[in-house]
Amino acid sequence: MLPTAAAAAPGATEFSGGLSPGSQPSGITAGPDRNLWFTEPSGDRVGRITPAGVLTEFAAGISPGSYPSGITAGPDGSLWFTESVGNRVGRITPAGVVTEFSAGITAGGYPKGITAGPDGNLWFTESIGDRVGRITPAGLVTEFSAGITARSYSDGIAAGRDGNLWLTEFGADRVARVTPAGVVTEFSAGITVGSQPSGITAGPDGNLWFTEARADRVGRVTPAGVTTEFSPGITPGAYPSGITAGPDGNLWFTEKRGDRVGRITPAGVATEFSAGITAGGAPDGIAAGSDGNLWFTEPSGDRVARIADLPPVAVTGGTGGVSESGATVAGSVNARTEPTTVRFQYGASSAYGASSAGQNAGAGSTPVGVSAQLAGLPAETVYHYRLVASNASGTSYGSDATFTTLPGSSALPVPTPRRAPTLSGRPTLSGLSLSPRSFVAAARHASATRRTGTTVRYSVDRRARMTFSLERALAGRRGGRACLAPTRRLRQGRACTRYVSLRGRFTRVGYAGLNRFHFTGRIAGRRLASGSYRLIAVPTAGSLQGRSVRATFRINR
Repeated sequence: MLPTAAAAAPGATEFSGGLSPGSQPSGITAGPDRNLWFTEPSGDRVGRITPAGVLTEFAAGISPGSYPSGITAGPDGSLWFTESVGNRVGRITPAGVVTEFSAGITAGGYPKGITAGPDGNLWFTESIGDRVGRITPAGLVTEFSAGITARSYSDGIAAGRDGNLWLTEFGADRVARVTPAGVVTEFSAGITVGSQPSGITAGPDGNLWFTEARADRVGRVTPAGVTTEFSPGITPGAYPSGITAGPDGNLWFTEKRGDRVGRITPAGVATEFSAGITAGGAPDGIAAGSDGNLWFTEPSGDRVARIADLPPVAVTGGTGGVSESGATVAGSVNARTEPTTVRFQYGASSAYGASSAGQNAGAGSTPVGVSAQLAGLPAETVYHYRLVASNASGTSYGSDATFTTLPGSSALPVPTPRRAPTLSGRPTLSGLSLSPRSFVAAARHASATRRTGTTVRYSVDRRARMTFSLERALAGRRGGRACLAPTRRLRQGRACTRYVSLRGRFTRVGYAGLNRFHFTGRIAGRRLASGSYRLIAVPTAGSLQGRSVRATFRINR
């Protein structure tokens, strides 16, 4: 479940001081310096605005008549932007130093949208050229056209959570998926003819969300290419344009002809806001700022605006110190510059019923960690919990999470006549397995938008102390009968897989019969890196240690 926010009434604050008349600000993105950066197509400039609204323009190094358009933060700490008429891609440092690149870009391509890719490069659309381009941080360009329909007029582009790039085709009523290798797949099913897909962004639900300018809709496309359109709540003639993922777990989009900003939940419920937006401003680009607010451009009004009065962002985290009677629960909160209090709701179901004491989370603009100690809980019980954050702008709820208190001495099973005979010999462990065998390891504070961890199952013939440890699979070379670490001396040896023990272990109480528990993919306080591993389980009953059993698994990114 994603974080949700109580209803609020966002309002816009507009800024124009320091912005040249007729500059028509368009694309906008959050920069690595905690400011917002935007393009000025008609002014051949790039602008910067601080969270306080102080504007600075940069023109040096940008060729006249270049028409800067899209902009994004790059992996190198700079901002990268397209020059549609100039047929170039530009790079600007946070200090305002500009470098332009044109080599490798076909003449007349009209570069438009741009985004940072999962491969450490920048990717951009060529609207008139029916191509998508890739540019390295060093400025080396490669173009791809295979699979893109002629005269599709590709527009927006975004990196998806599936590791691919996704773009809109304004003139063909399609969205397309592009792999980091440049393989293009187009999707049109479910998209209204003549809808003109425009902006696109990755959503908190793992899907891609895009605007349909002519159809007054917002579309959602899954990584498999299944599209759903949403129009309720969007005024006819609004002309949705830019779109971004908001810090509140929703999507936010601009309405260019409606002079509004819209919010749409992952379930497709849309709400429009116009307070504070001057008529005729034509809101266009939109981005989430480091201050926890939404920022958008108004080309026709030569303004940049901020949407504020949003509730804080609450993210439920993981647990620590789980015992027979309690646990420490954690999370993080972005107060969005307003004094904020937090508490944890908890209970035996998702109805909760109990709450920790309120805490002061400050009034900052970045996420801060919070935690609470829950005590007096029954042993061996599943508990639900979530973080709640409140300030003057509203209340936000983190996702639901669970933990299980440890068994207490009173929780041991009462012997029955069937179990009366005393088992002799060493304890026996069987059926060790993980489901799923391939999973994502949990971060320090568990994500609210992505499933992590796995379920470990095993059977033991009596009550025993279970000790678990891990080995990582690494490449090796044969040296006699052993699989050894690769060296120059062994480079001709046959390839093999060797297992290296990892630091740390953990124990649990196993009871006669089937046992199960949730394994997060963390050990010794560290998250496992992607790769293959073996889980090793050893049962011990009194002074007798049973034979170890192993099960393989894989950690994904």
